[in-house]
This record gives sequence, structure tokens and C-alpha cells, in this order.
Amino acid sequence: MDSIFYDERLKDLFGKLTENVNSRTQYDITLKDNIGPVAEMMRISRAELEYYSPRNEITPSGAAGNVGIFCINDEWNNECSVTVSYPIFETGRSVCTFYADKDYFWNDKEKADVKFFGQLLFVTGGNSWLLEMAKNSAVTDAKTKLPNTTAFITYGEKLIANDKMVGKTICVLHIKNFRYLCQKFGPRKADEILKKFGVVVKNFLVESEMLAILGGDNFAVIINNERVDSFTEYLSNISVPLNTGSNIISFDVAARAGFYEARKNDTLNDIMNAAFVALDVARAKETSDFVKMDPYMIKRIMQEKEISNVFPKALKEMEFCVFYQPKVNLEDNSVCGGEALVRWLKDGELIPPAQFIPVLEREGKVSSIDFYVFERVCQSLRRWIDMGIDPVRVSVNFSKLNLYNRNLTNEILSIMNRYGITSEYIEIELTEMSGYEDYEALCIFINNMKELGIKTSIDDFGTGYSSFNLIKDLNADIIKLDRSFLSNIDNKLEKQCRTDEIVIKNIVNMVNELDMEVIAEGVETIAQAEFLKKINCLKVQGFLFDKPMPEEEFEKILTTKKHYSVVAV
Repeated sequence: MDSIFYDERLKDLFGKLTENVNSRTQYDITLKDNIGPVAEMMRISRAELEYYSPRNEITPSGAAGNVGIFCINDEWNNECSVTVSYPIFETGRSVCTFYADKDYFWNDKEKADVKFFGQLLFVTGGNSWLLEMAKNSAVTDAKTKLPNTTAFITYGEKLIANDKMVGKTICVLHIKNFRYLCQKFGPRKADEILKKFGVVVKNFLVESEMLAILGGDNFAVIINNERVDSFTEYLSNISVPLNTGSNIISFDVAARAGFYEARKNDTLNDIMNAAFVALDVARAKETSDFVKMDPYMIKRIMQEKEISNVFPKALKEMEFCVFYQPKVNLEDNSVCGGEALVRWLKDGELIPPAQFIPVLEREGKVSSIDFYVFERVCQSLRRWIDMGIDPVRVSVNFSKLNLYNRNLTNEILSIMNRYGITSEYIEIELTEMSGYEDYEALCIFINNMKELGIKTSIDDFGTGYSSFNLIKDLNADIIKLDRSFLSNIDNKLEKQCRTDEIVIKNIVNMVNELDMEVIAEGVETIAQAEFLKKINCLKVQGFLFDKPMPEEEFEKILTTKKHYSVVAV
């Protein structure tokens, strides 16, 4: 075996073992298919591998075994062998034993060549193993050993390319209160729950379906449409075994999920966005942890996202305008005040507040529009005063989110001082609060306003929590009856009408006796106005008199000191 490492057969073998071999399986097959000429040259009949690997990140349960690498002849010389050892991780070891041909004994040089040959096999084999690890790690989550985002995208794009995504539903889900689990059990146990949860979910799936972990406690699932209902039921009843140290318990894991049924021409990005939107809706809902997205919901939520995205620019470019709705004194039908209401003039279209205020409240951006409107009102009041027009008190709505601003009072006062507006012309409307924290902040703010002589009103009274406690305990100046109170006045159902009349009458009496003002909003019929006048609720607003109008039209009403004639005094 002189100079065997210059032999073309050996070069050919290692050339094949290192060219386009990127997995251990490919390596083993290539070795068995091409080892013959080299084994014959080196008089090797058999090679076997014994290995032991401790627990580690790659093999969490450890590994051990004995396998044949190749066997050229049915018989070999057990009395002539060469052993090559190679370490695995810190304490593991892989041992390869080569056996000579039957009745053949290697000399010392031949044994050294066999040993070096074995070392070359370990190096090239290890390289293929590392390549396989790299390939797997690209599509496998290191923590859970589940398919990762890359694997999910690859599979999803493949389904779309082969026109097989239609008929499937994408589900994105997460474990409810996972942060709490981390705090309660510690990060390691929480990760154990995460992994076992993923395995349990994966066990439900069939061929062509897939689960992947997207990061954190977020998972994505591709599932056949006809199995969505059973999958949802399955998600509702998942428990995993958890070793607490003292015993093993069955731990219930609650999930929250959004579903979207793929449609023709959907991109994977479209599908994932829709499923995540459904998950966001599920997070916001208290009635269900599972939400199926439909096209209407997608359109609505995309519109809301657009509103949120373009709002800062729209505010900067002053696309918002202030409308005013007159408040009327029923004693003489004169204008006794006004309410400032925001409108959005977007691309030539006037958008009502119901389409954007709730979005801004959810996004925490509503305070910006509140102060925008307040400053515009102060500007108008200043201009009217300078023109010699006697203004009326104007109420401006402030969202309850403003109550958590410690500088709220100072910011309101600063704007008033900037335009030289005195407190007699300003009223701050606040939506009725619910919950102790809101209520406490409300009391503090109202007392601050009271000290400055600025009127405060509780808007939409009767729609929130503990309305009568608000009348009793708050130091507010004005109570605005919600329009829902008047809906049955002038109703043909006499009993319902009579019941509502009694309720309204007693609320008005109570407010008046407490030396607070009361104003009814949503007045739309003469009968409603006459009823309110009869029970001494003398200040009203509603479409019976005027709809909200642009600033210049309200200015004309102030200039002419208009009296309405729709109601007989």
C-alpha cells in the first residue's frame, strides 16, 4: 500500500464525499456506493461505528448506538482491527473500528494508513453533519425544535405556486397570559410549556397541514378548511404535562387565535396579514378567543389602519375643521350655547367623527385632536370678540384618555391665555367615566376646572356606570342627557313612552334641585321639545333646531342673535 494517498481511487472517493453532499444521509449513501475500490486497495472488509452523545442542544435526550458503516465481504479478520476515536461535544465520543480482510494482517504502516483514512472520514463526515445542521437550523426553531418562520414561508409559497393554498385556512395563535406563566414558573418551565404546547398542536395535524413557531409564543398553522371547526375545539382543550419538581401536573394551556380562509390570488403576505388582523380582533374581544376573518372585516380594519397612519400628516396640514351645533333655550328659543364638533375634510369628502374618533381613541391619539379643536375654538372666540360679536359659551369634547395627563389643566389654561379667552366662554365636556381610576381622575380634573371658573359637563349621561352616583358625588356643573332617553318620547307605544317620561322627569328634577344645569341632546321632534319644556329641562340641542354647521354659518347665528320658531312657546 505504498503512497496510497496519491492513489486516484482515494482521490475519487473523497472528491465524491465532499462534492454536493450536504447531509449525513447523503454522505452515508455516497460512502457505501463508492468505498469498494478503496477498501479493496487497503484490504478493509468492514467498518462499524459506536457512538455516545450526551444531552445537548442538538440532541436534548442524548444518543447512543452501534451501526455498520460499510461491509465489503461477508467475512473479516476480527483479530486485526484499527480503532479511530473522535470526540462529540464535551463528554461524548464516536469510535470507528476497521477490520482487515479474512486471514490478512496489516503491518504497522498499513495500520497507520487505515487510521489516517478513518480520521479523514471523520473530518469529511463531520463537515456533512455540520452542513445538515446549518440547513436544519435555517428552518428549525432552536428552542422548540419546531419549524420556524422560514420553513413556514417556504411551505406557504410552495402551496401558492402549486395552486394548493385554496382550500386551506391559515391560523395564527398565541398562548394567553404567557408572560404570567414566565413569572409564575420561570423562563425555563415556560419554554417547556411552549414546546409541549407546540408538539400537542402539531400532533393534531395531518399530511399537507403544517405548524410553525413564529417567535415568542406565536404560532402559525396551515390547516384544511374542513378541519377548522374540529381544530378550534381541539385548541380549546389543550393540556400539557408539567414537572413542578415535587410532582407532575396536567397544566391547561389557553390559546387565542385568528383564522383566515385563503382565496384565489391571495399572496402569502395578504393571508398572513389577514390572519394577524383576526388575532388582533380576538385580543380585543372579551366574548371569544377565536375569530375568523372575513373580507368585510379586513376592509374595515385596513381602513382603520389607514386612518391611524395618515392622521399625523392630516393634523399637521389642518385637514380637520370645527363644526358647531347650537344649544337652544326653550324659554324663548334663543341660542344659548354651542357644541364644537370635529369633522375631517379628506380628499374633498367630509368624514364624520364616528368614523375616525373611535380609531384614534384605540390608538391613543385622540388627545391630539381634542386639543386641536380646543385651540380652533379659542381662535374663533377671539376673532368674534374682536369683531364685536357677543359669543356664547362653547363646549369642547375631551376624551377620558386626557384625564391621565397630569398637565391637562395647565395645557387648557395655557391655550385660553394665549388667545385671551375668559372662563365664561368655555365648557369642557367629558364622557361619563366607569371604574374607580377613571372616576378619581374625573373628580380631580373637575375640581381643578371649578377653581378656574370653567364649566364642566358630563356628556352622554345615563350610558355609563353608576350614573346616579355621578350626580351625587361629582362637582360638575352640567349634566347632558343622552339622546337614548328621548327615543321613546312621542312613541306610539304609550306604556314605554310613559315609563321613559317618568325616568326623565325625575332625573331632571334631581339635577335642578342639586343646582346643576341639565341639557337634553338629540331633540328631533316638537313633542320631545314640548315635553322637556314642561318638565323644566329648558336647554336642548338637536336636529329639530339645527344640525352641526360650519363656523361661518354659526357666526351668522351669533351675529343675528337668532331665535328659532319651530316650537310654540
